[in-house]
Amino acid sequence: MKKRNVLVFVLSLLLMMGMLPATVFADPPPAALWVNGVDITAAPANTVTCGEGTAVYDPATETLTLNNVTIDTGYSGNGIAAGDYFNDRELAVVLVGSNVIAPAAATEMNRGIYTFGELAISGEGSITITTKTLDTDYTCGIYAWGGCSISDATISMTDESPVDYGSDGIDVNMVGSYFLCEDATIQMSGYSIGINVPTGHINIDNSGIEIIGATRGVNGGTEIDDFEIKDSEIDCSVSGENAVAVANGCDILIDHSKLTLSSTSSNAIFSDAALSIKNGSEIDATGYYPALYGTST
Repeated sequence: MKKRNVLVFVLSLLLMMGMLPATVFADPPPAALWVNGVDITAAPANTVTCGEGTAVYDPATETLTLNNVTIDTGYSGNGIAAGDYFNDRELAVVLVGSNVIAPAAATEMNRGIYTFGELAISGEGSITITTKTLDTDYTCGIYAWGGCSISDATISMTDESPVDYGSDGIDVNMVGSYFLCEDATIQMSGYSIGINVPTGHINIDNSGIEIIGATRGVNGGTEIDDFEIKDSEIDCSVSGENAVAVANGCDILIDHSKLTLSSTSSNAIFSDAALSIKNGSEIDATGYYPALYGTST
C-alpha cells in the first residue's frame, strides 16, 4: 500500500511539472555586457579594445575595468549597456587612467552607461561622458535603475543634443533605490536634471559636484527620508520654470558643507519637510523668494 502511495505521489508531481509554464524552467538570461558595441562576455579573454585602451570584464566578480578607453560606438544607443542578466545584480566599473565615452562623428549616444540593476563606479581614474541625440530621444549620462554609487572617481558629463527632449546627468528610478557619492568629483552640464533620485535616498560625502545649465540640480523624492550632504561642496545654478537647485520631498540635512546655489524662478533649496544646516556649513543661495524653503523645522 505504501509503495502504491509513493508511486501515485511521483506521478502526480510529474503531472504538475508538466503543467507548469516553460518559463519556470527557463535558463537565466545570458550575462551580456555591451562595451563599444561588442558583447565583452563573449569576446576573447573578456577583453575589448577601445581606441588606445582596453576594457576587461571579470565574470567572477562582475567587474568591468576601463583602462584609458575611448568608447565611441553604442549598442542601442548606449556606450556601455548591461543585459537582462544584470537586472538583479550590481555591475562594478573600475576606472584606470583617463577614459572617454562619446559618439563618433555624425552618430548618436543616448546614454553613456546603462543598467537596470545597480551600478558601482570606483577607482582613482576619470571618465568623460558625452551624450547626443538628433531625434526626440531621452538622454542620460548614467542610468542605473536599481541604484548608483560613485567613490574616488572623477566624472564629467555633457549633453550636446541640439534640442533637449528630456535628459538626466544621473538617473536612479527604482523605488527604494539610492545615489551614494563618496570622495568623488562630478561635473555635468546640458542636462535638464543633474542628479535624479525620485524614490530613493541621497548621500553625498566628502565630494565636489558642479551642475551647469539644469532646470533641477539634485532632485530627491518623497519615498525615503534620507537626504544628506556632508563634508562636500556643491555648485549649481538653475533656470527655467520651477527651477530648484536642491530639492527633496522629505528632510534635507546639510552638514559641514559649502553650497553655492541659485534659481531664477523658484527656491535655491526646497524641502517639503525640515531643512537642517549645521556644523559650520556655508550656504550662498540666491532664489526667487524665498531662497531657502522648508515646511517644518
